[in-house]
Amino acid sequence: MIRNFFFIILSISLFADIRTIESFKEVESELLSLREDTLVVFDIDEVLITAVDQALKTPHKEVFRELVSEFLQRATTEEQKKMLEYRLSLTYLYPNRVLVEKMVVSIIDALQRKGAYVVGITRCRNGRYGIIPQVEQWRKEILWKNGIDFSLGHFQNMQAVLDDIEQPCGGFPKFEQGLLFGRGVSKDLLIASLIHKCQLPVKKIYIFDDIRAHLESLKHLEQFEVHPVEYTGAKKYFRPLSKRQAKWQLYKLLEKGQWFDDQDIEEMGYLKGLINYSIPSFFDLFF
Repeated sequence: MIRNFFFIILSISLFADIRTIESFKEVESELLSLREDTLVVFDIDEVLITAVDQALKTPHKEVFRELVSEFLQRATTEEQKKMLEYRLSLTYLYPNRVLVEKMVVSIIDALQRKGAYVVGITRCRNGRYGIIPQVEQWRKEILWKNGIDFSLGHFQNMQAVLDDIEQPCGGFPKFEQGLLFGRGVSKDLLIASLIHKCQLPVKKIYIFDDIRAHLESLKHLEQFEVHPVEYTGAKKYFRPLSKRQAKWQLYKLLEKGQWFDDQDIEEMGYLKGLINYSIPSFFDLFF
């Protein structure tokens, strides 16, 4: 009983309280002082990059999925379903995604040069999706386009399959060029598995995530000194989502293979919007 008590006390001491920051400026000097025994983990969406259009931002993803589901439920043939998936995959390719905070590029670069272990983590889908042969490669290219390359530093040409974990959707999480992919698996478990698989000599872990719930349970990392940080910098770009607008954007994408971004719609103006901003029947897509 006494041994259990001391174990609990030790576990609590290894986990710092969750900090909340609005900008990486608040932790820049702390990060740049880290040594080679540290792993720094960045979530991707709403921490490093964000979609320009409101419908595609993480806080609105459930509403967007509901709208997508409305269209998918009306597809009756395999050909229709395949065509819809093809068009929906264009939401990955056409809408723009930008850095939440530009200074993070230089911070990641400095961490890599100083010898810290730096990874990006995402629980997005993997493999083929519609027109995209491999979603993982698309993820890397979006980051590269914005100046972030996790393959530098310790992880050049490094790949690993985390075959000690099975994803709910099938298959195993993967680690490629500094990016950790795992769908439906808790992030602390992914990180712990990566450390074990690649035998990373780390004692301290910093984790940046925009969703606080992801930082509240880190039981798989109890043996490390963990610093969980909730990053809220992307919130200044969030606006209320117009379901009507999002549904119209989706319809035009499915009908013509064209995505109208939020700025396009604003530039239409009120009168033009009255004419064009309507949602015809789904069946006009096919008949």
